[in-house]
Amino acid sequence: MPVFNGEKYVEQAIDSLLKQSYQDWQLLISDNCSTDKTLEICQRKARDDQRISIFCQSDNIGAMNNFKFLVEQSSGEYFMWAAADDLWHENFIEKLITGLEENGDCGMAFCNPVIINSGGKIVDMFLPFKRFTSDNQIDTVTTFLRDPEISGKANLVYSVYRTEFIKQLYKIYPMNEHWGTDMIFVFCCLCRTKLFICDDVLFFKRERHYKNNKEAKINIADMTHGDNYIFPLKYANEYINDIILTAKDTPYERLAETIMMLRKDLLKRNIIMKIKRIKLFIVNIFILIKKFLDFSRYEKFINKLQKNNKRLIPRVVFKRIKELINGL
Repeated sequence: MPVFNGEKYVEQAIDSLLKQSYQDWQLLISDNCSTDKTLEICQRKARDDQRISIFCQSDNIGAMNNFKFLVEQSSGEYFMWAAADDLWHENFIEKLITGLEENGDCGMAFCNPVIINSGGKIVDMFLPFKRFTSDNQIDTVTTFLRDPEISGKANLVYSVYRTEFIKQLYKIYPMNEHWGTDMIFVFCCLCRTKLFICDDVLFFKRERHYKNNKEAKINIADMTHGDNYIFPLKYANEYINDIILTAKDTPYERLAETIMMLRKDLLKRNIIMKIKRIKLFIVNIFILIKKFLDFSRYEKFINKLQKNNKRLIPRVVFKRIKELINGL
């Protein structure tokens, strides 16, 4: 369990692990130089259960280095990261380890996740994760690459892994501070092993921006227009390059390059179309303004608007709008 300033939820997370039906485990907690009561809470829980060990970092080594530190410290047959604000069904570990024991060709196992809010209520669901499994690994890899990043596939990083496998993977792609590094790590795994998925909902990922609303409605991630919900363009090159790099020396390198470049082009086209719609909307607004304002007042208005929005709307756009409207 990597943690930094997690006093609000860390005790709930530890208690959730203590309630697991599978009890033969060791919990390694790496406190990343917390400045709140996180360490105090963890030490109290460790005094009550000898299976809990705590490592105190003298300096904040960064989130991903903390993840790496725990991989290096692990010694059991199986390994999983446990975020300090998440919750797990009591059968999470047992069912996933059973899945790995019954499927020797799988190096990792997961389940169907849901999103909970700050109060622990389920507020979001995803399409079944069984879609990331197939008898043909090419289909699995293709589905994962094409799946929009909003679809929840990043949660697969919290799978139960064979320890020997994850240590080998970390030599190929150690997670870093780049955008989407968790999804890249999962992709690196899928290029080299099969994934076991339990159909049950056993993992509860906490998203703190969901407020504790007693009347919170459960949403299902809308994939109808999934192409709009993909990686940010400003991180595209870094994200794509890392994905291609992790597929190196596997049968999926060319496939990864082809799919991700197509997705990048799609993202660019979507952005261009949105800009065109915004420009058209602005023009229509100014047409209405011109009908109700005399020209001198209109000039003052557009100059003021340009001054206030020069960082949001390029100067050339305002210039073109003036030309269009003056030509009406």
